[in-house]
Amino acid sequence: VRARIIVAVCWNFIAMECPERVAPVRRSRGPTASLSKGRLSSGRSCSWGTSAWACRIQIFALAWGCTSRLAAADEQKKFTLGVFLHTPGRMNMERIAMDVSTPGSPRYGSYYSQMRLAEETGVKKSTVDEAVKWLTSSLAIVGTNSSVNPQVTAHRDAVLVTLEDFYPTYHLGAALKNGSVETPTGVELIVTPSSPPGFCEDRNGEKECTAAAFCKWNSTNCTGETGGWMLSLTPKGDLDGADLAFLQNGVGGSSMQQRWKRRRRGRVWGRPTTPEAAAQRAIDDQGTNFTKAKNLGFWVSPMSEGIRILQDVAVHPNGSSLHPVDWSSLEVAYTQGQVHHQLILTREDFTEAPLNATVALIGGLRNVRRVIHVAVCLNEGPPGPWQKGPGCHCDPTTGRDFIGRQCQVLGGLGPEKNPVDFVVPLAPESLSALQRHLGVTPGTRAGGGKSVPEVSQAVAEFAEETYDREDVVRAFEAYGLDLSMLHVSDDGPAPKRDLTISAAAEGSLDLQVIATLAPGARTVWSSIEQTNIDGFMLAYMVRLNNEHSPALVHSVSWGDAEGHYPPKFVERLDYELMKAALRGISMIISTGDNGINCGLATCKFTPCIIGSSRWVTSVGATMQSEDAVPYCREEAFQSRLGECEERGHSVCSSATGALITSSGYWSIYRETPDYQEEAVAQYLRENSCVPCKAEVPEGKTAQGDGNMTTDLAVDQPWMDPQTIQLESLLGRRRASPDVAAPGHRFPVFLNGSVVFLDGTSASSPSFAAIVSLLNAEQLRRGEGPMGLLNPWLYSIAKHPGTFFDVTMGDIGANEQDFCPWGFRAAPGWDAATGLGVPHFERLKEHLPRRGLTEALQASATESLHESDQPEALAMVASQSPLLVRAATLAAAGLVLFALAMKRVHVWPRAMTSGGAAQSLLESEDEGPAYQHF
Repeated sequence: VRARIIVAVCWNFIAMECPERVAPVRRSRGPTASLSKGRLSSGRSCSWGTSAWACRIQIFALAWGCTSRLAAADEQKKFTLGVFLHTPGRMNMERIAMDVSTPGSPRYGSYYSQMRLAEETGVKKSTVDEAVKWLTSSLAIVGTNSSVNPQVTAHRDAVLVTLEDFYPTYHLGAALKNGSVETPTGVELIVTPSSPPGFCEDRNGEKECTAAAFCKWNSTNCTGETGGWMLSLTPKGDLDGADLAFLQNGVGGSSMQQRWKRRRRGRVWGRPTTPEAAAQRAIDDQGTNFTKAKNLGFWVSPMSEGIRILQDVAVHPNGSSLHPVDWSSLEVAYTQGQVHHQLILTREDFTEAPLNATVALIGGLRNVRRVIHVAVCLNEGPPGPWQKGPGCHCDPTTGRDFIGRQCQVLGGLGPEKNPVDFVVPLAPESLSALQRHLGVTPGTRAGGGKSVPEVSQAVAEFAEETYDREDVVRAFEAYGLDLSMLHVSDDGPAPKRDLTISAAAEGSLDLQVIATLAPGARTVWSSIEQTNIDGFMLAYMVRLNNEHSPALVHSVSWGDAEGHYPPKFVERLDYELMKAALRGISMIISTGDNGINCGLATCKFTPCIIGSSRWVTSVGATMQSEDAVPYCREEAFQSRLGECEERGHSVCSSATGALITSSGYWSIYRETPDYQEEAVAQYLRENSCVPCKAEVPEGKTAQGDGNMTTDLAVDQPWMDPQTIQLESLLGRRRASPDVAAPGHRFPVFLNGSVVFLDGTSASSPSFAAIVSLLNAEQLRRGEGPMGLLNPWLYSIAKHPGTFFDVTMGDIGANEQDFCPWGFRAAPGWDAATGLGVPHFERLKEHLPRRGLTEALQASATESLHESDQPEALAMVASQSPLLVRAATLAAAGLVLFALAMKRVHVWPRAMTSGGAAQSLLESEDEGPAYQHF
């Protein structure tokens, strides 16, 4: 009886609070939807024969799961809008921010505290109070059932309010546009949040949905979502005239359409993860590679010192096999260099693997050398009297070889719409490979001992990206790293338990790369809700600047088109990024994965809103190349690195075997900063074509007609004219990238298995980890953090060996196609790889010091090179205030004099123990990309 009472009571609770478990009836849907009190209509949670305690456990588990989901749903019902105030002190702050970031400046390294920043903004208390009052009264006018509790940010330059209802935030923007709510004074920008994903599509009935204004932006149905409002105001509180005209068109700023999905940087090597997706992919592949030949379901992918031959075993949704071919053995043919290979594979050579495929491994090939003319011929019976087969010479148009066997020509992945006819064996970019390519000594760490101060770093995540902590642990264990050096925490919404490739692969890439390359650092998973202000970078920077002790380095592997945003929005974002530089915080941004387009896979020139800011360091991607000169054979590195077999860096491009093409561009809004003016001018002066005609492989075609007037016309809908030619931006606007880092074939643990990823999503956290290692060295020497790196990076690029200069390749492709135009790599700075790939040990030798003028800094560096003791000046600079600055300079002079006389005692170079252990990720004999460990 007691058990039945428990069942009845608990079940009624579940029926009321979790009606989806008991035939629910929804009255409405969306963030403000209320759930009807469901009734017990069918089924019971426990059978009558279940014991009381067993039933209690089942009911408790069910109730706990329901309430947990309700709590999670409540967390999603938060909508934050931002009211951003005019800041009279902005121009002065920008000058100071550049001074504190420029080595040789008297202010270098004198970063600002939160209190000092609040004073510098110049916003009066009366202005803040007026904005708070206006926001409270305006939300009351448009109607809200939520309590309004405006929050003033730490620097007193913005007012935020978070509501549990989307409607008032939308109606406030609409009321400002139509004039039913008075516009405030002292406000320059108002940004309201986007609707939650699926908000409009989930509404009951087309009639109800189309009746809601927010669900029909630029549409007569409910297929779109609104992304909120961006309203620019003049200092007097009027809507900005240039923006108002555009707002009235119902485009961009008024609807901020979510068709601008935030672009993640990176792509996964592998096949679809579900049978349905695999089946659809195979259906789509039928006839795409060959005009008449049947697709037999085989494909090829690279491995270390070899290739993999795989066959899909996907099943059509109707139950039939997609590849109903019979074979007992395969003859495989391929060529590397001038040597042609052929061999026989039987079914016993293939092993079952995840992702609906079987796989056979072929080894004994040279890395970073193209394998061409790969083909498979099917033997229905024994292979015959030939020991290795008669030779597989496949005609791709008929799908038959010269003796009539079914066959298939295999090629690499390349751009999706233009698969390349080669595959490149290549070892993965494991930790030891990444350390070699970035000049990092194994065992270098960013914290974890008295001699190595602890530093902090963060990865920025959006759009509900997630990760699994256990995967980070697996990465540390695989590389032989001490787990006591792993420190990961969450800032923002807790990651969801969704470990699919689409939801977790690239977030896992960010976290695993930055944490393993800079072990010991405090690493933060920093995520932003989609309904927080713009749901993107402005919301991220507002939160960062509101924190008392944020991470010192932030890696951002996301982007969006700069032209989608009005100038006032871009100015405000730059202002928030500038404040981070004033605090000594480094912002590291990936440039993008689609060549001259930072976002979409098209060949139309499009710069990125974040990577184009002068207050960030933008990072492109490289890959190893057989054509590039081995960097360790260059004279500057011979004494340090010795002989090696690895090839040099080239531009990471889908035209040469990668899955992505690194991006480079010029901004449409931001002027050329002083620190890069000379380097960019030299590139434009010494290269006859910018951009150049891209090198399209023979037999392939590029997207578009190659017309410079159309391909290189930049959209700027908020400006007059609404398009501008790239040529008019060259030398006048900020150019990206600043540097580059490897971005090809990174192994990543995902739910215990390993996948391989390409992208500037890997390059950004790689360089961010380098910055954390530099911060650790600076703090150990008594210096402050690196902050904005660019003035320093461009100033030391003249020293041989600080960067691996990338001179091979171009960015004339994207994820889908070859493109007619692209920026080429060239000596020095270029618009494909920036200054090149940094060499950590050489960068460390040129670390800047506070209190030293530019001339004294150069002199100190020269003396250090002569003595080959970078630590000799560890005590020269300190965190001393101005009162002891003179004493510090005097001490520096004495040390320099002693070094010159060779009469100073130099402390031995500090060494760190450890080193990555050999692991499966480092193995020369790699298994499948999806091998389970």
